[in-house]
Amino acid sequence: MQSISSVRKNLEWTRNQIRSIGITATAKKVISTLMDSFYDWRYGTETSKPAWSDSLVTFSQNKVHANCYTPSKARPFTQLLAELKLPTSAVFVDIGAGKGRVLMLAANYRFKQVVGVELCSDLSAQAVRNMEIFRKTRPDLPVIDVVNSDAVEYRIPDGDVVFYLNNSFQTPVLKEFLENVRRAMGSMQRRIWMIYSPPVHDSVVQQSGIFTESRAYEFGGSAFMVYAAGPRRSGS
Repeated sequence: MQSISSVRKNLEWTRNQIRSIGITATAKKVISTLMDSFYDWRYGTETSKPAWSDSLVTFSQNKVHANCYTPSKARPFTQLLAELKLPTSAVFVDIGAGKGRVLMLAANYRFKQVVGVELCSDLSAQAVRNMEIFRKTRPDLPVIDVVNSDAVEYRIPDGDVVFYLNNSFQTPVLKEFLENVRRAMGSMQRRIWMIYSPPVHDSVVQQSGIFTESRAYEFGGSAFMVYAAGPRRSGS
C-alpha cells in the first residue's frame, strides 16, 4: 500500500510541476533528482535527506534565520562550473555546506582547497563522515575541510575565493555575511565570486554594492546568480 501511495504522490507532483513550469523543465528536474540518487550510491555517502530548520543543533542565535537543509542538485551545479570556467587556483567555500554534497562536486572540479562552513553541529559531523567516505574513493583530490561555524564569524581566507550559497539563511544573516565579505575585500587585490542558488534574496546582494558583475544561469531546472568583484584575471 505504501508503494502505491508513493506512486500516486509522485504522479501528482509530476502533474503539478508540468502545469506550473511545463514538460521540459519538469523533465530536467526529474533527471536531476535521479542523478542525485546515483551520486550518493556511487560514493556511498548520504547527502540527500533534508533536515528541517527546527531540528538543527547549534548554540548560535542565528538559528532562527536558518533555512532547512535541502541538497543542491549535482548535475546542474556541475554544468554551471563547466560553463563558468573558474580558476582552480581559487579557494572554494560553501557557506551553509549541510552534508557536503557541493564540497565533493567542487573537489572534483579541482579547486586548490575546498571548505564547507556549517552552522549545525549535526550536519557538519555528517559532512565530515561523508568527506571521509568520499576521500577513500578519490584520494587524489585536494584537501576538503569542514568548519562548524556561523557564517558571519567565519574568517574568509586570503587570495581569490569562490563562495557558494544554497539559500542557507534569511536576509538578516545574509546581510551580515555580505559585510564580512566587504571587510575581507578591503584594499586587497583579490577576485571574489559568489554563486547563489536559488537567488531568493538577489536584491539584497545587488543592493550591497559589493559585486560589480552579476549574471543569471539556469541548468536542469536550477536557477543560479553568479556575482563577481575585484580585478579580472586572465580568462575570468
